[in-house]
Amino acid sequence: NDQGEESINDLGVFNDRVRKISRKLLFSDPMTIEWFAVSQDIERLVVLSNKERNENFEQDEEKKAVPQIGKTSSGTLWDQTGEVSDNTIRILVEEAKMNVLLRLLSSSMTAVTGSDREGFIHQAAEDFNQEVKIIYDRVDQFEINVGVLLQRCLNHVESLQLCDLPVLVELICDAMKITLEAPDKREKFELRFNTKALYYFNSLFRRVDALEETTNLLHWTQENKLIPLILETLVLKNEWYTPDALKSAAEGLAYFCDSETFKAKRDDFLTLEDKERMIKFRDEIMQPIIKAEPTFKKVIRPLLDTVERVRRDVKKAKN
Repeated sequence: NDQGEESINDLGVFNDRVRKISRKLLFSDPMTIEWFAVSQDIERLVVLSNKERNENFEQDEEKKAVPQIGKTSSGTLWDQTGEVSDNTIRILVEEAKMNVLLRLLSSSMTAVTGSDREGFIHQAAEDFNQEVKIIYDRVDQFEINVGVLLQRCLNHVESLQLCDLPVLVELICDAMKITLEAPDKREKFELRFNTKALYYFNSLFRRVDALEETTNLLHWTQENKLIPLILETLVLKNEWYTPDALKSAAEGLAYFCDSETFKAKRDDFLTLEDKERMIKFRDEIMQPIIKAEPTFKKVIRPLLDTVERVRRDVKKAKN
């Protein structure tokens, strides 16, 4: 059943369905017939993942709300006692499809959010003899669906260990650049990859020290100017983001600030302008959130401590 109507109680049938669809996921260039086929399979996986999550919570009357994506579970994808069963996501990771999703999103966003967006979409409408609105809707749904699956994948440490981290870092940077260059806020902005990138950033740096032991994460971060781009976007476009997205970004920055490499080489990552933006983010954007939710101050303590240090750096530089 393509729409995922199998009962979760029949877990074997459900998992087989997920695995069958997952194995069909291959990288395709945007706006090709293969790309449209892949986008439909991705939508089917989102339907299955949502159904799985909904049934988990229907079975547990004490849990009244879906937990925030980005929160770390105590178990792994292969040991999910007491947690939401993420079989759809587990199978995607097992089948090595997370990096396919990552590359699909990266290549597609470059194609459909740039200056040639209208040309791409109108050409596809002509090629496939479809109305332009249908192509626009398909592209929009693709962006949202891939964003959902990637966000759920990156919630788990196993996914990050298998992830093509340079591509993920570049994707987050691209999202910030596109947001900075955009003249207007897009519809459903909270579901777009511009917003999802802040959650990816959070998941990535939640485990920064562990990842740094086996990868060059902070080298890629510095080389791509990820932190300056995050700070610039948060300061200049903060009104486009929900409080939850801003909090996720602040948490990500706190994890980054707490990393041993950053503590030892702060000036390698932040220019004077970056430091001023970090101060502004804390004083003007996060302060109202902290005032409304005082316990959040503890969550982002490393960021707040770093702000006080860079405040001294800025004062010293200007004297």
